[in-house]
Amino acid sequence: MINKRRLSTFLAFAFGLSWLFALIIFMTGSLAESPELVPNTGITLAVVLLASGYMWGPAAAHLLTRMVTGSGWNNLYLKPYIKKH
Repeated sequence: MINKRRLSTFLAFAFGLSWLFALIIFMTGSLAESPELVPNTGITLAVVLLASGYMWGPAAAHLLTRMVTGSGWNNLYLKPYIKKH
């Protein structure tokens, strides 16, 4: 059974974080005019924010959802069970 409160909380955090990073990218010059962090490499602030915000946003939203809803940390399934499989 899907818990609608947890799902809506996760979606709010995931989309909220993504749109927050999109707003920061837009306000710092968008993709084309973003300031270059490392000279002559093409690594701009927008590229770093895209990689950190959009890719790690759902993972951060998952952790935030677990903290807010009190789901606990027991069933994360992050440990590999090599002997079982």
